[in-house]
Amino acid sequence: MQPAPNPAQSHSVQNNYLRRLVYALLFLSVFRVAPPLLADVQQLAPAIPQANQVSAPEVIPVTAKPKTKVSFEEKHKDWATVMLLHESRITLHEDWSYETYIHRKVLIQTKDGSAMGEIPILYDADTEEVKILRAVTITPDGKEHPPAKVQELSVYEDYGMYSNEKQKILSMPEVTVGSIIDLEYLKITKKRPMPKTFWDIESTSMPFPVREQKLTYRFPKSLEIKQKTFLHSWQPEIRQEGETTVYYWERKKYSPNTDEEEVFPPLPTAENINQGIELSSVKNWQEVAVWYYGLIQKNLKITPKIRKAAEKAAKGKTNPRDKARAVLEYMQENFRYVSMSFGDYSMEPHPTDEVFRNKYGDCKDQSLLVKAMLEAVGVRAELCLFALESEGNDPKDDLPVLGLYDHVLLKVIDPKGGDFYADPLLQGYDIGEYPLQYQGAHTFIIGPKGGEFDHFPVFDEARMSESTVGTIEIRPDGSSTNTFLNSWKLHESIDLRRKLKAMPAEEKKKFFEKLEADMAGDGKVLEQKIEGLDAKYGRLKSRSVCDYPNNYPINDGLMVLDLAQTDSSDGWNAKERKKPIFSPINGSNQETITFKLPAGFEVMHLPKGFILDNGFFSFRRDIERTGNSIKITDLRRIRRMALPASDYPKIKEFYAKLPFRTEQRIILRKKEA
Repeated sequence: MQPAPNPAQSHSVQNNYLRRLVYALLFLSVFRVAPPLLADVQQLAPAIPQANQVSAPEVIPVTAKPKTKVSFEEKHKDWATVMLLHESRITLHEDWSYETYIHRKVLIQTKDGSAMGEIPILYDADTEEVKILRAVTITPDGKEHPPAKVQELSVYEDYGMYSNEKQKILSMPEVTVGSIIDLEYLKITKKRPMPKTFWDIESTSMPFPVREQKLTYRFPKSLEIKQKTFLHSWQPEIRQEGETTVYYWERKKYSPNTDEEEVFPPLPTAENINQGIELSSVKNWQEVAVWYYGLIQKNLKITPKIRKAAEKAAKGKTNPRDKARAVLEYMQENFRYVSMSFGDYSMEPHPTDEVFRNKYGDCKDQSLLVKAMLEAVGVRAELCLFALESEGNDPKDDLPVLGLYDHVLLKVIDPKGGDFYADPLLQGYDIGEYPLQYQGAHTFIIGPKGGEFDHFPVFDEARMSESTVGTIEIRPDGSSTNTFLNSWKLHESIDLRRKLKAMPAEEKKKFFEKLEADMAGDGKVLEQKIEGLDAKYGRLKSRSVCDYPNNYPINDGLMVLDLAQTDSSDGWNAKERKKPIFSPINGSNQETITFKLPAGFEVMHLPKGFILDNGFFSFRRDIERTGNSIKITDLRRIRRMALPASDYPKIKEFYAKLPFRTEQRIILRKKEA
């Protein structure tokens, strides 16, 4: 189960930044589960001081004072805000229209909480209406202050295709420490994008304390709304009121989970998700596929201009991969992306001729245009709904709710080379290359024969690999010349290309000057270059040659060569763990360093290699001496795998001892004359 990931996926707003996320949760209703957060400090209950004993012939026990009852607000006094009331009531009618009543009361506890004074309420002007019932700031003296300003704005001011996306912004006055924002409004929705349907998602994982929460759904029994609760401890009260079915949830004194066990949390599955509610009238996912395929066909228009552009871009290309690469490059060079999340009001792609003419679009608009252009050059591709693996369990195990997916891309059909996914928004990634977070992502392929559930592949070790080969020539005076060849990680290569491309010439010059200065340290850079910066794709490779005057100082005739040490890993400080551990990626880092020993010195101490392994992480060091050279090969690997919570003690011990186990040095001694 994955709660709604964007502004339009129910009656809420969700944004990536904390301030906007809090807005969404405070003043709207359905919202997505944010990725788990680690507690920076483990809060410990203060120790109760012991009563002093009176030394006397007769010991008189001291009467213990009754414990002071701490209010909910006092308990969470360090939070910027506390939600005093979080109430949502959704009433569905026979004609599939519905009203959403929202009531939020927010206590401002610190100066940071004053950011809550600007309240956005998003809605679709074509299908929705928002009525403000009450909006006041209640100051500590009990006075009520209405909004200083209420604005009606376009969300996408300069993009005509999305002119129906509106937001009502309430600017609240007197939002200071101790004040309360009290907001009530009604959102009237005429219909869902899919005709004669209703769906909704409610996440119950909050990023702030909530003193009282109430959630109610009312709908005609005849509409056959299905409900699924991913909560073992918060089940609804279900009652029948004539021909109306009512679902009601209520809880009090909710505190956010700051459990350190969220380090390497288990992979979300239908069995372990425990923080959400789903409702849907759609019978199955195939109904969704048939409806959405109809929208694709309705808006897929291959005009002469689109065909001409596709043929020009793919000229000379003979296979689906090369044609797809050419079309994607054309899109990325000529079209602007508008970040309008795939959601309830943004599910239908705009007609391809309109997108082509305007030269902008969101993910579904650009994906449909790529589909049209590929079709014009003889390549078949289907639109896919997409959700990250880390965001929740596989939607096929959920009720049919489109809000479980938050992105749209393509599956390109290649009978000879093998089918592959393509995302018009992925600049810098070649065909078959994807960002690390795409690994294992859930997809729903929309085709003429219905929908098909699929997944992105799990990436092998090579995808997250990097390597270093170095030679350190040490001279008798302790100076050295260090030569290093590095092969970068794929995503780091893409990120650097993107940053450099966006830099002005003067800023780029300063970037490389700083890079050289950092590399030189107390020495001198003799050579420094990065290969592949001008390439469209692939990994960067770098070569550096530096001279250091006193890299290995000599003390009492001894020279010490410290080998690379691996530090402990954060997040393994808890006494015990209850949840399984899931390491999500495969990857490797290999460093091969050859020390060329200085003339006149002999090896006094040479450590031995080792292999350390905790199940998902391993570190192997091989040490080989040949004549006057010592080669050190360090291989660090991480593996995608799940481990039971019972393995936690040994993993904790592993990381506690890791710095000491990997601390090694080679000691050289000056030969006697």
